Amino acid sequence: LHPFQSKKESMVLNGNKVFLRAPEFRDWREWSELRKFNMEYLKPWEPAWSPYELQRGYFVKRVKFFDKLSNRDKAYSFLIFENDKNKLIGEININNIQRVKVQYFMILLFLLMTLLT
Repeated sequence: LHPFQSKKESMVLNGNKVFLRAPEFRDWREWSELRKFNMEYLKPWEPAWSPYELQRGYFVKRVKFFDKLSNRDKAYSFLIFENDKNKLIGEININNIQRVKVQYFMILLFLLMTLLT
């Protein structure tokens, strides 16, 4: 267990063709390559990209940030993988979780062009 990783057991959500799991530090290279490949497609739907967006340090901070939020039940981040190839194809983030009488949440989903081709 890495000192900055959650002590919670990693949750995996399995589907027929894909599975989802929380990002881990070891996912950086594949994640950054996929985002770089799809940069022009993603930019219109995302906030301005940092010049450090694809660097390992940025990704590590992102993983720690979502880990902290998920430990407080405020947000969750999942990477999407193809079952048969174990290949990263996307990411889904569930943000702004508020536990009140009616549970509100905002889902930010990006589908990558590799999924569409």
